[in-house]
Amino acid sequence: MPKIISYYQTVTPESAEQGDFADSGEWHEYWDSKEDWDRDEEPMTESAARWLYKHFAQGTSSTSFHKGMWYYTEAEPNYRTGEDRTITFHLKGFTAKQEREVAQRWASGAGMSHRYKF
Repeated sequence: MPKIISYYQTVTPESAEQGDFADSGEWHEYWDSKEDWDRDEEPMTESAARWLYKHFAQGTSSTSFHKGMWYYTEAEPNYRTGEDRTITFHLKGFTAKQEREVAQRWASGAGMSHRYKF
């Protein structure tokens, strides 16, 4: 069943010097077509795209579509510690056609269809 899995990456000033993350792993937010999609209300790809938009996906790993591309949030700074945290969203179990539809719907809803060629 299609899902969107979320991962976090934390960068500190020290880890940035090393060119690595200070911490990373699976994030607690995810979308699951079995639990989060109401078949009677909207297409599955619309539900997934809306979820990405609501979770502040700001861009994709590529400006041209390809299966397996992922979405990301802008870095969220922690001014107290100097850490930056980014969340990435990865589509799992979608067909290439469904992934393209999600990308098109997301770009349209986020007002970014001029930046992406999906």
